[in-house]
Amino acid sequence: MLSTFIIDRENGRIVTNIGEANRMARHYKQELFDTVMNYFKKTNPDEYNLDSTTLFNGDVYTGVVQNAKLLTRYLDVLTPTELQTIHDTNPEKYEAAVAWFTLKNFDNFVELLLGDAIHIHPSHKGKLKDGDSYKYSEKGGQVITTWRNDDNIILESEIGALAQSLINSTPFYKFGIDNKTGKYIKFEDFYRMITKMKDLAIDPMAKEIIFNDRDYSSLFADNSDLTKQE
Repeated sequence: MLSTFIIDRENGRIVTNIGEANRMARHYKQELFDTVMNYFKKTNPDEYNLDSTTLFNGDVYTGVVQNAKLLTRYLDVLTPTELQTIHDTNPEKYEAAVAWFTLKNFDNFVELLLGDAIHIHPSHKGKLKDGDSYKYSEKGGQVITTWRNDDNIILESEIGALAQSLINSTPFYKFGIDNKTGKYIKFEDFYRMITKMKDLAIDPMAKEIIFNDRDYSSLFADNSDLTKQE
């Protein structure tokens, strides 16, 4: 969702406007639907009767999903236990099931991962419709844009869904090497890191710390009054 509406980390691209975001959303939905239909075309050729799997012509919905209901009924009835089973035994079916679930619940995932940063057109929510379905929320609404400077604030309650998603999607790199580890930072790790940095800034012992042969003690000179109070 982040790569569709906000930032595509894999390709180093920032989504610059809501028109582009809506086009990317339609493209992502098309990819999900293609994954589902490719699976059924391969496994149920006798039942597959679609001439085209195109979801949108430009921004106009084609209605093709209604013609695919006969096929997708196989995925709608899968229980969580069955999903776990096919994850291990039938990865192609599992991928198709996840794609179908994501497509059906696309707007729920938008709200879950991006919170109030994205506004969904009320008549479009949960549906495939003509035109743009999404717009960015205006600053001054429900989007949290800053954190209060208060030691009593709990970060989890102060940070919005969008910021949490951005943090959770940040990849780890090996130090000094432009090489991803395949792991991503977790919000709780970020929270602990911020806490440690704050503690470091007011710790008298921090004045003696030297990183990479550079003396950073001057960074803490302005905190002398704080350290005296501890």
